[in-house]
Amino acid sequence: MKIWHKDLIHVLPNRMLIGQFRQLCDIARDIMIKGKTGNPFVDRVTDFPESHLYSYALFVREEIEKRGYYCEWKKLERWIPIYLTTASQTPMNKSAIFAEGWHNDRYFEQCYYSLQEMYDCGKITLEEMQLIDCERANRMKIQ
Repeated sequence: MKIWHKDLIHVLPNRMLIGQFRQLCDIARDIMIKGKTGNPFVDRVTDFPESHLYSYALFVREEIEKRGYYCEWKKLERWIPIYLTTASQTPMNKSAIFAEGWHNDRYFEQCYYSLQEMYDCGKITLEEMQLIDCERANRMKIQ
């Protein structure tokens, strides 16, 4: 289980992007039922207000739909507190989601190397890895 760095969402391979949404449903369910997921890499989400998880999920949903896939949003809404799913809830700006101490440069690199390992093991195609590499190169130019 993993919450990919927000700046990698738009270059994740389709199956990983859709898998990210499924994992978000599981994460939200576990947090609502148990207060945490039991996964130390994911439980960091509980260090942030619930609006971060909701906004991140919206961001993932937008990318899924942009690629022409259907996102079963109702699955996630079952586990998100009702006040976050009202029409008045404005999603956070992407740059603010999980910003303080988590979705930083170091976490981007950790996620990048996880993806690189998946490529090395044949789980990601060359074309998919090239998109990820381009995102990393663009990110390094900005810094």
